[in-house]
Amino acid sequence: MLRSILYSILSQHEAFFYHRFQSEYRRKLSEGDGCDGCPVSWDYLSLKNLLSSLRDYAEQERFYLIIDAVDESDDKDRREILDLLLSICSETKFCSIKVFMASRPVAALERRISEFHSFIRLQDETQSDIFNFASAFLQRVDFPQFVDQARRYMVENANGVFLWVKLVGEELLAYDEQGCAEEDIFEFLRSLPTELDELYQRMLDKMTARTEKEQRDGVKMFRFVLFAGRPLSVSELLHALGIPDRPGTEFLASEELFQRRIPHERRIVHCGGNFLEIRQHISTWASSSSGKATVQAMHQTVREFFLRPNGYVAMSKFKMVGDDAHVSMAITCIRYLMLCTANMATRPSDVRKWNLQDFVSCVHHLNQRPLASYALVHLKYHLDRCRGDAYVGRLKAQFIDELIHTSDGATYLLERWARSQLRETLLSEQSNSIAEAFRDMALNTAVNYGFSEATEVLALAGTNIQLKDKNGRALLSLAAALGHKAVVHMLLECQADPDTTDNDGRTPLSWAARNGHETVVRILLERTSYVGLEKDGMTPLCWASINGHQPVVRLLLDHGADPNVVDNNGWTSLGRATKNGHATTVVLLLQKGANVDMRNKAGRTALNLAARSGHEALVRLLLRFGADAKAEDKAGLTALYWAARNGHKTVVQLLLEHGQHGVIDAMDKKGRTALVWAARNKDKETVQLLLLHKACLDIMDKGGSTALIWAVRKRDKEIVQALLGQKVDVDTKDDEGSSALLWATRNGDKAMLQLFLDIGADIHARGRYGWTALHWAVLARHKAIVQLLLDYNVDIDIRDHEGYTALSWATRHGYEDIAGLLLGSKNTKPEE
Repeated sequence: MLRSILYSILSQHEAFFYHRFQSEYRRKLSEGDGCDGCPVSWDYLSLKNLLSSLRDYAEQERFYLIIDAVDESDDKDRREILDLLLSICSETKFCSIKVFMASRPVAALERRISEFHSFIRLQDETQSDIFNFASAFLQRVDFPQFVDQARRYMVENANGVFLWVKLVGEELLAYDEQGCAEEDIFEFLRSLPTELDELYQRMLDKMTARTEKEQRDGVKMFRFVLFAGRPLSVSELLHALGIPDRPGTEFLASEELFQRRIPHERRIVHCGGNFLEIRQHISTWASSSSGKATVQAMHQTVREFFLRPNGYVAMSKFKMVGDDAHVSMAITCIRYLMLCTANMATRPSDVRKWNLQDFVSCVHHLNQRPLASYALVHLKYHLDRCRGDAYVGRLKAQFIDELIHTSDGATYLLERWARSQLRETLLSEQSNSIAEAFRDMALNTAVNYGFSEATEVLALAGTNIQLKDKNGRALLSLAAALGHKAVVHMLLECQADPDTTDNDGRTPLSWAARNGHETVVRILLERTSYVGLEKDGMTPLCWASINGHQPVVRLLLDHGADPNVVDNNGWTSLGRATKNGHATTVVLLLQKGANVDMRNKAGRTALNLAARSGHEALVRLLLRFGADAKAEDKAGLTALYWAARNGHKTVVQLLLEHGQHGVIDAMDKKGRTALVWAARNKDKETVQLLLLHKACLDIMDKGGSTALIWAVRKRDKEIVQALLGQKVDVDTKDDEGSSALLWATRNGDKAMLQLFLDIGADIHARGRYGWTALHWAVLARHKAIVQLLLDYNVDIDIRDHEGYTALSWATRHGYEDIAGLLLGSKNTKPEE
């Protein structure tokens, strides 16, 4: 405890080291302590003196010492620590010391209550909670006439200990199920012990009255809970129970037999006699149902009860002896590894001939062996504590012999582990490279298929977890890209580098963000703070934004990702999200400070991109966040231009409502404006909107075509009428010399031609080759058009550049009907 307190002080106040620690440390070194690289050993007296030096520590600091479970120390140590802490608190000259101690009621504390500045008696503070907790149990018991008395009795005798209420409540519920009378139930309650230790004795007595098999399972569970190298998960403990652990018991490594022997989870509760509990662990990578819930003693007092020398348990069949426990667990671990390796012998013995299916089957098998990881890590721990047990030694030798003589996948799998943990050599030196390649392929397969248990086993077997493929992508990046959260967690636990990069500079975080794996991103952010640039300037935030992974974007922004980073192509996250129409992502980026008018290499803003793609909601959003509606890209084109060109009417209207004065007539490199494009695209609504906002009518593109000419060429009468309703120049000619009237004639569009003739358009305008409307109508043999032109007194004697009249062309082509019309309108004779 003193060492822990001093360590905490030093970790937060480094200056305290130079107050007294440094000189004490040097003194110990001079006396030979800590030689040969060994750590300095700090004895109890030295630690007390160092903590006491707080009395004259000259820094004006505040120290808050929180010490739990004071009652668990022995009486002498407890008295000394209390004296030390009380004297330090009262005698400090410069700094301020506050001590908070938590303890169950013990005499040494009760006698010194007056010396404490403040005292909280838990049973007084928790009385109402105890009342409610007891009520929750009692409402399930069928004795309404005694429920109030029972509640008062439980509150008075609980002494603030919720655990006692829980255990008594469970006993009461079990008794009630026997159908007893109300008075009998209440008397049973009064008969139950009011002290935890006595209640534990009663619970143990019930366990010792069970069958021999139930007792054996119970003893084995308590051994693993009390003596294991770490807490076991539910699935690990159940698999341990499926392996016989008594020395000399015949063991056959049969998958079929083993599956029959694995008990259900409720076996833990039953054989544990309410002394054990299953503790759920909720984390970013695992749910409570993942099998990672651990089995542990219900309370520290349970551990003390079972391990107390010469205590009540020591006189029972559940006596816990450390040596026996380690022998049992060593046997279980060895036999479990035998079971794991036996299945691998069904595949080709030469692992160089294994195909993908062989590896998949192998890692799938390993993935169904949750206890294998524990066995690989802690077998040596248990072997070292078996005190040379002969049976364990023979079993270990048998296991090694089987591995050496089978020389199959199992041998190659455990070759490095056997060397490092058991000091045993399984393969010749020439075969080690084959073993390494085998393990690498197996681990790669396990990661690809999301087998977290198999990944852990292979990592513990000595496989290189920093392995990279030909693209430089590490296993962690592969798991992150595939969203295998449990595998990612396992690789990180095995010290995989969270900042590893592939040939493109992409990190595991980038891959997870790119594919929208939120949980994996959370796991990685707990291990890395780097959310910056890759080789191409992309970031995890850019990738998440491109694909619209909103939860991931939020996570990255909350962890400090910069939304205004520009990649090598000039794109920001906002630009990427906008281009792909991810509105919720855009909102997040803007709320976190993204520059709404940032431009890409083409000079396009987010608004420009949204308008171009017709994302009305995004345009509205960007405008609300203050986007410049008139911003031009490097080609001088605005959002309005792109919206009109691509036919996004509602976007055009939105932009026009935000003012486009001065930029409404922006032209592209072909000279086309928004109005020209709208007419060319036959987009009547957009044309009308642009006309309403005074778009210029007579701008010609580089082909000389105006909006009117394009509308005629596209045969859109409604747009033509809309344009004619404005002050438009109807006789403007394009680069071919064709006016709108000529295009109407060329298209054979009588109704369109009628419009132009009615407003007085030049009926004799010449176009290419000097042809007039009449020439075009004759050559195209549009008899109705010829008649219409004649009705408007067209001059039939106008000659083209080659000197031909319309009648000449009709005669040359043998259009007798057309020639007849022309001759009938004027008395002339055909030319030779």
